Amino acid sequence: MIQNLKKMGDKQLRMFQYTDSTKLLGTLFKLYFFIYILSTFIIQIVESQEKPKFSHSWVGK
Repeated sequence: MIQNLKKMGDKQLRMFQYTDSTKLLGTLFKLYFFIYILSTFIIQIVESQEKPKFSHSWVGK
C-alpha cells in the first residue's frame, strides 16, 4: 500500500515538474506574443500619425 502511494507520489511529482516547465514555456510564449502584438499595434499607430507629415515632406522635395 505504502509502496503504491510512493509510486503515485513520484509519478505526480514528475508530472508536476513536466507541467511546470511546460507552463513556464507557455507563459513565455504568451508574453512574447503579447509584446509582439503590442509593438505591431504601436508601430501602426505611429505610422498612421506620421504618414501625413511624410507625404507633405515628399511633396515639398
